[in-house]
Amino acid sequence: MKNIKRSILSSILFALFFGLTFNIYAKQPELEELQEEKTETKKEVKKEEPKQEQKKEEEKKVEEKKKVESEDLAPIEEKKVEVAFVKSNVAGIPDNIPINMDDVRPLFKEKWEFVFNASFETVYTSILKTIDEFGCMVASKNTPTVDDQGLQKANIKSDDCVFSVGEDSSFKVIRKYALADDKVIEKDNQKIVLGKGMPNVRGGKWMNGRLKYNFRILEQKDGRTQVTLKSEMSAFEDFVVHEVLFFSSNGVLESRMLNMLFEHLREAKTE
Repeated sequence: MKNIKRSILSSILFALFFGLTFNIYAKQPELEELQEEKTETKKEVKKEEPKQEQKKEEEKKVEEKKKVESEDLAPIEEKKVEVAFVKSNVAGIPDNIPINMDDVRPLFKEKWEFVFNASFETVYTSILKTIDEFGCMVASKNTPTVDDQGLQKANIKSDDCVFSVGEDSSFKVIRKYALADDKVIEKDNQKIVLGKGMPNVRGGKWMNGRLKYNFRILEQKDGRTQVTLKSEMSAFEDFVVHEVLFFSSNGVLESRMLNMLFEHLREAKTE
């Protein structure tokens, strides 16, 4: 009887051991497949990490580029501040003369007009001297002529005075001296453009900012001399339109030119 019980118990234990072993071997392929899937997942994650970092870096560069472009293309606020003036005690100079022209604010004018208490010859010679000392060349000057009233008149035009060379800093320099937006007035229900703002060429490469000065000199009946100054600014865009574009100055460079002319007239009057 005892032998029978032992035999049955042994059979049961053997069956349990065999079943457990069979289950382990039966599930081994599944475990191996699961382990392989985990390994592949880890590899994919490792592969994706550099791609994600690279993508973030590229997105960061794009955002930085957009930010720089938006800052460069943002229009400069043109403050409505008059040029500082002081009284002159030198005969022959206008009552109002600019001072400290390095700090002058933009002051656009379609044309600059002054009447000097100086002879036609003195003003004519002073303008030629001013253009030369300003670093420009005279493009044309006509011999003074006499009108039907016996008064002299003449025109003096400068060549293109280059104030910005190359493309590294030209955009910022040109924008510093250019009119930011069109100056428009309404007359008889019509819009008249007095000054043309610097063109907004997105992504453009600006080179060689230039300003041309045109002086008109007229002798007055009382012996004084009237001077009218007009200017024209231009620059070459070398990436989008590939041509010279023309626009208006904000008046800073003209103010410096006139300040130098006033100095020469002072010198001529005190000689």
